[in-house]
Amino acid sequence: MNREASTDYQAVNRVGRIVKTFSDIEIGRAWVRENSSFYGRLELLEVETVVTTRRVYRPRPKPVQSLAISRPVEPRLTA
Repeated sequence: MNREASTDYQAVNRVGRIVKTFSDIEIGRAWVRENSSFYGRLELLEVETVVTTRRVYRPRPKPVQSLAISRPVEPRLTA
């Protein structure tokens, strides 16, 4: 299993709604400073996301045989 962790920063308004997400804290702080008057009170939260992945192997499917009904071959008579 592979685990990958990433840290993001979310600008959240006073109701708790996410307004914008940033990957860099300095960019997030600058954006919150500039836009706090428009959105009201903004807060910058640090959120860590962990993604776990694993490979799942399945056997290859068997080849499909023809489902067409074959006609019996009649022997030919040659003179």
